[in-house]
Amino acid sequence: MTLSGTAHSTTPASASPVLDAASLTALRVPAVQRLLALRAQRRLTRGHVRLAAQCLDVSERTMWRWLADASHSPEAAATPGARRGARFEVTSQLRVLLAYWHGNVSAVHRELTARARAHTTRPSTTTTPDGAPTPPMPIDTPTPEPRRPPFRVVPRCPPCHCWTRSPRSRRCFARCVGT
Repeated sequence: MTLSGTAHSTTPASASPVLDAASLTALRVPAVQRLLALRAQRRLTRGHVRLAAQCLDVSERTMWRWLADASHSPEAAATPGARRGARFEVTSQLRVLLAYWHGNVSAVHRELTARARAHTTRPSTTTTPDGAPTPPMPIDTPTPEPRRPPFRVVPRCPPCHCWTRSPRSRRCFARCVGT
């Protein structure tokens, strides 16, 4: 604090990390372990977390998330910041379905769940006429969508060109009845 009561920041706003990304990643484990030790001693403060986050060039929220993950699972404490579980990937088969449904993800999901439901409700002893078991339904052959009937275009009224023409008459009822 200065005499006028304003605080000065010790780090410049455009400060870049001194260490490279590999070194910062390697320092995550000891930093998280030290913060967990401080938490166990009930001496962990926001200042500790903020300082560790600044040193590792991550946000304070990320540091708190790493601490929460590390307190729940030992493998998260061994590799903080690493992705857990399988990530969803769009395969070529899903691309075919997305193209078929014109990018409508909800329609693709409905079709996949319907296929999964149909596949699980079939008895497992289904066979083809030659006795071979039926293969599961492939994902890249989309089921055709039922076609809607085409739009019925109502023609315009010839004298006034309005859209209020009755389908049975040649003129509209609004403007041209007397003409």
